[in-house]
Amino acid sequence: AEFTDSIVSWIEPEVLAPCVIEGRRQLPCLNDVTYAAAVDPAFKQADFALAIEHRTNDNLIVVDHVFSWTGSKRAPLGFGRVCREVADTLRAYGINVVHGDQYAAVAIQQEFLKLGITYKEMTFVRHTRAQLFNNLKHLIQQERIELLDEPKLLRQLRSLEEHICADGNIDVRPDSGQKDDVAIVVALSAFELSQPVYQVPATPIMYGHVYRGWEDALASSHLNFDPLAKCGKYPRCCTVGYCECNGF
Repeated sequence: AEFTDSIVSWIEPEVLAPCVIEGRRQLPCLNDVTYAAAVDPAFKQADFALAIEHRTNDNLIVVDHVFSWTGSKRAPLGFGRVCREVADTLRAYGINVVHGDQYAAVAIQQEFLKLGITYKEMTFVRHTRAQLFNNLKHLIQQERIELLDEPKLLRQLRSLEEHICADGNIDVRPDSGQKDDVAIVVALSAFELSQPVYQVPATPIMYGHVYRGWEDALASSHLNFDPLAKCGKYPRCCTVGYCECNGF
């Protein structure tokens, strides 16, 4: 291998190793966890990849499932077939939302919509990959993520390199000739699960209520009486606290 000052390994093997759960290739669907899923669409030479992950109550991120479909120029992937298989896998985990980039987003959104899946597009710009992999790297360094013992995933993570650009920014991409489709969907799912948890407002705004003396009587009464209906002495009843006409 040829190394320069502008190219360094993205992660060291000894840093990655503690996060790999030996012998774990896939996890079944779990209850009471927060799931996230991501796809990296492709239909010819690149792979179409899927990752499913969940976050525990202790904010540990766990990779549950990764898979990829490979196509070629002579035998491109069947668009509808792959989307159906992705949708079937998502439903097995109780997931109806999947994230992905802008590649063929409109067609993929429409196809997934027919299958009952919402495709949320994340627009990849110049620094997006670095942002996703930087988040994943922090999770690995802090041992806050559990990775599958999946050869393709581990091979792609180990092949990633940090390239220092001329303007000083860092780009993360695989070594020459290597793919990163599985690595990117794992990074994207982990990024979604790393976002702050949405907090539901504790107390909604309520309108005030003034107790009226007739309310208890109305609850046990068989009379169909509207205390706000106008009578001869309305609205005096609202002032004194009872209806003088009806005795409530």
